[in-house]
Amino acid sequence: MAKKKFGISASVGKALHDTVKMAHGEQSNLFSTDILTEKIMLDPNNPRKHKIQREDIQNGLIKKDPDYNEKVKELEGLTQLSLSIQKDGLLNPITVVKEGDLFRVVAGERRFLASLIAKKTIIESRVFNREPNSFDLKVVQWTENEARKDLSLYNKLRNIIEIVKSYEDKKLETMSA
Repeated sequence: MAKKKFGISASVGKALHDTVKMAHGEQSNLFSTDILTEKIMLDPNNPRKHKIQREDIQNGLIKKDPDYNEKVKELEGLTQLSLSIQKDGLLNPITVVKEGDLFRVVAGERRFLASLIAKKTIIESRVFNREPNSFDLKVVQWTENEARKDLSLYNKLRNIIEIVKSYEDKKLETMSA
């Protein structure tokens, strides 16, 4: 008895190859997926410099904390955002970079924290396949934050300084005003 051969046509094979290639994000440094919130950590170098942290949301604010008043204000804003997320879902995914088994937030820290308040266990994310260089990272963060009306002038200027420093490091040249 002859063995049956199984195979696919060249055009179907190419289509499958292209689909897998796109799914792995080889055509770009970013791909989209859902991630467990427990696998996500905040970026200690985030240009927005929020006072509130994941632990504050999980455990509650402590009145003896020297940043208590600022955290209360941040929590109020995050709570409003969490109500929107509960009602309409997350309209824009967060952006993260994979670090071992965890993911570090690159852009969307407020959306992430508000999702925790909304008791979300997964969050839609754009994931960098590889760590972006410092300049590209600063530009992504600037683009995210510049559109925000509540970003202080101080934080905007800090962002610009970080972009200039990263550009100088990347191009090995200095810039002047």
